[in-house]
This record gives sequence, structure tokens and C-alpha cells, in this order.
Amino acid sequence: MAVPANTTTQDLSGTYTMNKTLSDSSQAILKMQNVPFIIRQAVQYSSIAVTLQQYADGRGTVHVDQEQVSTGGVRNNEERVLDNQVALRENKVWGKVRSRSRYA
Repeated sequence: MAVPANTTTQDLSGTYTMNKTLSDSSQAILKMQNVPFIIRQAVQYSSIAVTLQQYADGRGTVHVDQEQVSTGGVRNNEERVLDNQVALRENKVWGKVRSRSRYA
């Protein structure tokens, strides 16, 4: 994915479309992560757009909400809070996910 020159880590908001001619195949990494074969095939042959919305809440904590939409309208949402705290969530592609998000 390429981003506009004026996009910075202070505001990633926007919609980005993956350019598969500039990207390596994700098949091996998806297989290592136990993503089912049928989903890996769908990923290989579909276009993916990611919409990011970055904002700060009333306490100044930065959030990055992400929506991924692939060909056929398959959607996946992730909400990240950049507070360096461990968060547990359920993701329909990855299953149970433990994550920690922060600026680095």
C-alpha cells in the first residue's frame, strides 16, 4: 500500500488499497498462522481496502480503528488503543488475539 506524502503517524486516517504487484505473497505467513486454506485462497484472489480512522479520546489517548473490506464485501474490524496495555479481543479471521499497541 502506498500512502499520500502528507500522511504521518500523527494522522493515518484514510482508505488504502493493497497493490499486490508491489507486495509479496501472504500465503506462507497465513499458513504459519493456521488460517484455513479456503480463507488463504480468498485472500490470494481478492482485492483488499483498509480504512483507518485515527483520533484522540477525551483523555488524549490515541485510537486507530481499522476496517478491512475484501472483494465480495467480506469485512473485518480492529480497534486499537495506543496505550501500551495488553488487550484481549476476538477477531473473526485470527480468533482470540492478545495485542499491545503504542507509538514506537
